[in-house]
Amino acid sequence: MKHPDWKETKEQRRMLRRIATDLAMEELYMLKKAEAKRKRQFDKLLLERWKARQAAKNGGVGHDG
Repeated sequence: MKHPDWKETKEQRRMLRRIATDLAMEELYMLKKAEAKRKRQFDKLLLERWKARQAAKNGGVGHDG
């Protein structure tokens, strides 16, 4: 014989799983967002350095802010 409130338990389990999934997805989203931000900053830094190097190579001519 099944537990009298087995249906309720099933619902609770489903709800819990949904909440856990939502939290995991949110955490993943935040991580990805932070990673993207870091990458953008890194790319910007690389670009700045590259521009500086190009400017130095060209004797400081053609440097556009």
